[in-house]
Amino acid sequence: MDVKELKRGEKPLIRGCFLFSGAGDESAEAALTDDRCVLLSVPAGTVLSEVCDYRRSLGLVLSGVVRVDKVSDREYLMTDLKKGGLFGAASLYDEPGETPLVTRLTARTDVRIVFFRGDLLRELMRADFLITENYIRFLTGRIKFLNDKIQRLIYTSADTALAHYLLEHAGDGGTISPNLSALADELAIARASLYRSLRTLEENGCLKKSGRKITILDREALAAFAAKEEQK
Repeated sequence: MDVKELKRGEKPLIRGCFLFSGAGDESAEAALTDDRCVLLSVPAGTVLSEVCDYRRSLGLVLSGVVRVDKVSDREYLMTDLKKGGLFGAASLYDEPGETPLVTRLTARTDVRIVFFRGDLLRELMRADFLITENYIRFLTGRIKFLNDKIQRLIYTSADTALAHYLLEHAGDGGTISPNLSALADELAIARASLYRSLRTLEENGCLKKSGRKITILDREALAAFAAKEEQK
């Protein structure tokens, strides 16, 4: 890639990517000047798979918003990738033909993405073991995230699943404003069940709901709901 194609602020964003954390600038520079590092700029509404094959590549969103939809029997929004968002790390070592597209990536706005092909990343890992460690550390974090998500799926109580989610995602401020339809899908419960659980937790003094905004009022009480399944 010709680094002159990068806009102001994009090069520091790439160097700040988890992959190059702690590594010398020469590693990032070697990646950026390699032909296997590709910059993609597409207009809003573009389905990325229709303009490039990003399988077995690591993608980094430099600007704009990319919508990620799960495509199976039905389609639903998984997340929005914004500036600094990453995708593709889990499939870098798939063999050709083993990476079916199970998600659809669509540009919500005009977007710019830099792709690092898998063979380039493997060379960088061999040259600097710190990059290998960074990649393993990133995947370890994703495994923990997925394990937590699987744990929520096996809860029989919607109250318990919701309590766990709020404790994990509300942060130090104790406030979160989720998309409730997407949250119901993530917790694998019906939207009506989600609303009932919100009312239950609110009536028990655990939280306050105002529109989409949910504020935790009593973490200990909420933790008691979260522990119900574990006590059975």
